[in-house]
Amino acid sequence: MNIGNIWRKLKLIGLIFYVLCVIIFVGGLGFTTWIAMADGKSLTNSYTVNFLSLGIGLVSLPGAFIQLVRVAELNKKKTFKATTVCPKCRHKVDLTLSED
Repeated sequence: MNIGNIWRKLKLIGLIFYVLCVIIFVGGLGFTTWIAMADGKSLTNSYTVNFLSLGIGLVSLPGAFIQLVRVAELNKKKTFKATTVCPKCRHKVDLTLSED
């Protein structure tokens, strides 16, 4: 086995572990919310309501981080590359365009 195959398997195992953790966390949060809605007394308990609101806020943090990264990328100068044929000599020409 070479290092490339080992690294690929480790990344796959890490991805599966991450997906399972997210599914378990969101499922547990949904189950807790369902139990709190079914039992009216737990909604008056501030611990349950605080737990649910903090859990939902925690779930939304990755989405907020992704939005911040996308805003930072909007300010980057974009570079475009194109390949075309010269109309006079019929050789391929590489064009590179960048924003000002």
